[in-house]
Amino acid sequence: MGGSSAAEHRTPSPGPAAGRICIWELDLLTARLVWDGFESIYGWGLGAAPEILEPLLESVCPEDREAVVNAVTRAIEQDTELELEHRITWPDSSVRWIQCKGQVYKDQEGRAVRMVGTCQDIDQRKLAELQVVTALTQLEAVLESVDVGLL
Repeated sequence: MGGSSAAEHRTPSPGPAAGRICIWELDLLTARLVWDGFESIYGWGLGAAPEILEPLLESVCPEDREAVVNAVTRAIEQDTELELEHRITWPDSSVRWIQCKGQVYKDQEGRAVRMVGTCQDIDQRKLAELQVVTALTQLEAVLESVDVGLL
């Protein structure tokens, strides 16, 4: 995982979105990021992965941004694992769901100095969940409209 590694400049996989995953490392002292597989998750061009945190946060949907910041802050302050699902906006304005997991690492003085984790595209799973909820809602409406008593 380095700024100029061959892995960061590979072509995103044409495979299913559910298989897209990236690995990241965040230096908590400088807010510098290092990525592997960024392009396949965030839809940015090859070599366009941000090296600082701010542009990445801008890609988080505004409705989810506070929850993302709070989850990262909680993981750092409480020394807990980061795990959250949220939406991001791709450069083409499409919205995708991702799942992020991460772990905080401390220095010898006990200060949180870095986080390492993964992000995975879960858009297809979220779509399937929505389809299940929709089907259950429709089934419930049908059952309520049936004028037959069940014993």
